[in-house]
Amino acid sequence: ADHWSWSLLETLAKEAKRVAKERGVDVGDDDGSGGSEEEDYRFLIRGYGSAILIPSRTQDNTHLQKRYITDQLIRLDKDTAARRLGGSLSRKRSGLAYRYFSRENERHVGYHEERPLYVAVDFNNRPVAATLFHELRGGEYPKEHEHAGVTHVGQFGEVFDTDGGGLQALCDLLLEGDVGNRGAAPSNWHGLLEHKGPVVFFGDSTGLNQQASGQSLWEMVDDIIGGQLEAAGISYSRNVPRNPVVPLRVRAVNAKCISAADIRSYWIDPRCVNTIRDFLTIVWDKIKQDVQKYGERGGSENHLLTHLSDSVGYLMSALFPLGHEIDPEAGAARIIRGRRR
Repeated sequence: ADHWSWSLLETLAKEAKRVAKERGVDVGDDDGSGGSEEEDYRFLIRGYGSAILIPSRTQDNTHLQKRYITDQLIRLDKDTAARRLGGSLSRKRSGLAYRYFSRENERHVGYHEERPLYVAVDFNNRPVAATLFHELRGGEYPKEHEHAGVTHVGQFGEVFDTDGGGLQALCDLLLEGDVGNRGAAPSNWHGLLEHKGPVVFFGDSTGLNQQASGQSLWEMVDDIIGGQLEAAGISYSRNVPRNPVVPLRVRAVNAKCISAADIRSYWIDPRCVNTIRDFLTIVWDKIKQDVQKYGERGGSENHLLTHLSDSVGYLMSALFPLGHEIDPEAGAARIIRGRRR
């Protein structure tokens, strides 16, 4: 909704001014084209003659089942819920992007070789970056955040190497259990080839585009990692839906950090210091619908930011788009089951 709220408001303001001017009402401008967003909103609330904007709130709709509102609050981030349910016309796209991440999301998360393993990657030459997850079970997160139908996801590790090396280097690190020169994982993590449960990959859908070599990046992952895992008898699949716009991806993460109902369902081990730094540092771009990106500059490490948090966002927006639950097994099967040659 945030992509068109102010555009709609401007359209309403123009039409209200046009009608008001036809009725001889002074609307305060020459061409009726509208002022700033805040002016249009203020004047519509006050009214142009007989035209007035009355914001409605979904949560006041008596025809909706109470469960609908409750389910939305549990699964949406606070900003989206304020617009969808509370009738808010404001939007927050300045300052910290992941502003609902908190130190309260930090919690010990262990690695379990028999559980389904989620690997989220960001395609980049330097640094190379990936994040490692399990779904959590009851007792592995605070009981006050337990709620029927809400899946809790725990990040137990991060693969992060500032020397880079591209996709081949990232695949080698993941297969061998190496976390790179700045990554971290539990001592019992020995790589994908030692994992016993299914492995599901998530990441950037632009990697589905064919490269000059004739292969896409995801086909390279299928060959390098998928081939070795299947040869070892380990289930491999990937869940790579089309990328949402960046604000929606960020809100999917924020909704898991803490929902509008104050339920946290994303947990990250404190060892993942680089991912945590992303969440505590990354800000919105002042011009584009994106987070602030940085090029390499001497004496600065800002170019290392965004890659790990981007990978988290790809997983969250695939499994929980804007907070909605999607069964991971069904999601993986819908996009790809096994290797695609």
